[in-house]
Amino acid sequence: MSAPTLTWVSSVPPQRCYSEEERKKASASPPEPRMQYGMFPGMKGFAVFWPKRSCEAKACPLVVHLHGLSDNSTTYGYPHLMLSKESTCGEDLGAILVAPDLDIVQEALVGYTGFGGVTVAQTVMLPFVEAFLANHTGLIDRSRVYVTGLSNGGEIALNMALMRPDVFSLVVATDCTYVAGGPFAAKSVRAWGKLKQPVQLSTIVVSYGSAGDVEISKALDSLSDLSAAAGLSEKVHMQVRIYDKVGHGVWDATWLQWPDMYDVMFAQRARLGAATPVTRWAVQVVVLLALAVACAAYRSFGGPLAGAQARKAP
Repeated sequence: MSAPTLTWVSSVPPQRCYSEEERKKASASPPEPRMQYGMFPGMKGFAVFWPKRSCEAKACPLVVHLHGLSDNSTTYGYPHLMLSKESTCGEDLGAILVAPDLDIVQEALVGYTGFGGVTVAQTVMLPFVEAFLANHTGLIDRSRVYVTGLSNGGEIALNMALMRPDVFSLVVATDCTYVAGGPFAAKSVRAWGKLKQPVQLSTIVVSYGSAGDVEISKALDSLSDLSAAAGLSEKVHMQVRIYDKVGHGVWDATWLQWPDMYDVMFAQRARLGAATPVTRWAVQVVVLLALAVACAAYRSFGGPLAGAQARKAP
């Protein structure tokens, strides 16, 4: 695997399926989401959105979408857009989209074990995903099971992927305050050799806003530790994206304004490859020595690009 990639994003293209033109289309023809609700122990419930095409004829990818602390299953991200009368995103859905409704506030008060989201991942989300896969045998492409989350949901998503890399092939976490360099992360990665099934996880993507409430230098430190933990950088391709002058809430820039990510995760028009999603519309820095170099540059010179060689992507 290559060294982790740090991308400083200074401009983005228009939002996919949520532009002014798409809003007018949606308003004229309200969406009819193919949605079901279900219940599972440890959560308030979950919503399932089905793609137009038949998953019986050809197995569909699965995307598990986790909300943040103050949200619920359909107030943010892809699930919200599926229900929005200002979006045509539902027409593009190419995967089974599952949106659990977690009681993250309660877990934050009584359930965390020192690493945000470990308890939720272990006791609620992983059993839920295993049950969902078992209950939909033949409908889900087991090589294309993705998990994504924002803020607290991003922490949980990262924990899930580290604990079960044999289940998830891609994890995308936005705005998460994950502390990844401690014993739990290293222990999880070391345990990969004991898995009964082959490791599927090939890509970890984490993104932040430069003006958000997550201190970028500390976030990069923790992600650098994660990359080094038990040789993780040799097993998985990690991408870290920082959106210039954006606050806490880069999900739209990551999921709707990064064309490759939209096509890989949501629309499923492209498969995840060894080097994808390919970075576009960005200034890219390949951190040759490790993310620690970027961390040191940030602390010493005031920004993650200081002292680094960058090039504009085409």
